[in-house]
Amino acid sequence: MANHHLHTITLLIAIALCISVVGCGSSNIAPAPSFTQNSPQGAVRLFKKELDSNNIKAATKIMAHPSGRLYLAVETYELYDDVARLQRLVAQKAVTAVTSKQNSDTVCSVNLEVGYIKTLSLTTTNIAGSWYITAINE
Repeated sequence: MANHHLHTITLLIAIALCISVVGCGSSNIAPAPSFTQNSPQGAVRLFKKELDSNNIKAATKIMAHPSGRLYLAVETYELYDDVARLQRLVAQKAVTAVTSKQNSDTVCSVNLEVGYIKTLSLTTTNIAGSWYITAINE
């Protein structure tokens, strides 16, 4: 009987230690950034990721016309030079800050700081449930 109580107490102490270690550590862990078009910040991070991967074609697919409509294929093609120039400015530099301001239900402004120096102001618009970049200001 004494052995049974000793094992129970040992088990309870082990569980308490696990809970305290996990509880303390989890509050300091930042959530992983999203790289999807499910949020304005995710769309901007996905855009930056495509620029880092030298995938201009994929980066332009995350963009839409400022009026809120998706680009036609020929319009997307015409964006390549501008997006390539932007890529040369920000690719392979760390994202050092992301802030956003919700302008309306469908429009959100996102500031992306790259390398502690360069800040891009991007306007994102929700089109059919996905977020697209509709304007970029350097």
